[in-house]
Amino acid sequence: MATGFVLGLTDVDALTLSMSRSVATGTSIDAAARAIVVGIVANSIMKAGIAAAIGSKRFKWQAAAALIAMAAAGGGALLLL
Repeated sequence: MATGFVLGLTDVDALTLSMSRSVATGTSIDAAARAIVVGIVANSIMKAGIAAAIGSKRFKWQAAAALIAMAAAGGGALLLL
């Protein structure tokens, strides 16, 4: 899960591909799905931070709010998995 978080900060596609391949070699689907969701949450948080740091005033609030909402939804989904 920690690796999923770190990799998700930069690239969710590589994480998804890696987890898909790991299922073929014995990783449970549940663990792979959790790692992908953790990566998506990390990616959303990173993008919200970038938007807040360098975006214009209007964009900063709109993008950051939407991305934080997506991260919260992903966090909620982790509780249900």
